[in-house]
Amino acid sequence: MTQTGLDQQIELEDSAFIPSFSIKKLGKVLLGDHQNLPDAPGIYFAIDSASRIWYIGISTSSLRKRHSQHEKFEDFKTNKVQHICYFVWTDEQDLHEWEVGYIQKFDPPLNMNLTKQKLPKIDLGYSEENYINRYREIKQQLALLEQEMEELKPNLVTLLEQKGGKISDKSLGISGHLQSKKTWQYSPEVEAQKEVIKQLQKHEEETGIATVKSVTTFPMFRFK
Repeated sequence: MTQTGLDQQIELEDSAFIPSFSIKKLGKVLLGDHQNLPDAPGIYFAIDSASRIWYIGISTSSLRKRHSQHEKFEDFKTNKVQHICYFVWTDEQDLHEWEVGYIQKFDPPLNMNLTKQKLPKIDLGYSEENYINRYREIKQQLALLEQEMEELKPNLVTLLEQKGGKISDKSLGISGHLQSKKTWQYSPEVEAQKEVIKQLQKHEEETGIATVKSVTTFPMFRFK
């Protein structure tokens, strides 16, 4: 299995039939902008503004050439596909297996020979009646987690300061450091014309005319 070039944030697991990924982290180009696709093999997903997948395909030679004259292009436009998302992969056997696996998982309408068009929908393992309740539960859980995270931040700042401003543990895949965000107090002339003189703001920051009004400090961590 060989991935080339672009870091597309896919996660491979030996036990998984297909790699998991976030559609938001894949490379993407606007529909019709095939010149900006890689001239390399890979798998692609035709998505609309809601990130719904309408079509899944592969190219074993060049994603760019595959989309220079795609037979589904008019169908893409009819169904308001906006982007072609993709990741580059060179193993041809993987591509064929993953194409089948992703089509089974996402059930994209334009991959099916249907007499009547349907809308994209993924099988999440529970009924439509539970979608809204589940969404609410997740929102509530996220709110609680965000609250706990905000409560953790002051203690993490203290911990990082005690450790000299940095923490690194390769065995755990964790690195952290303190980062500060500045709030600027500009001259009265600039404050009165913020929307039209953004370049002047940048000039004042760089030349020292603007002064620092306050500083916000917060921890930054990377988990691998």
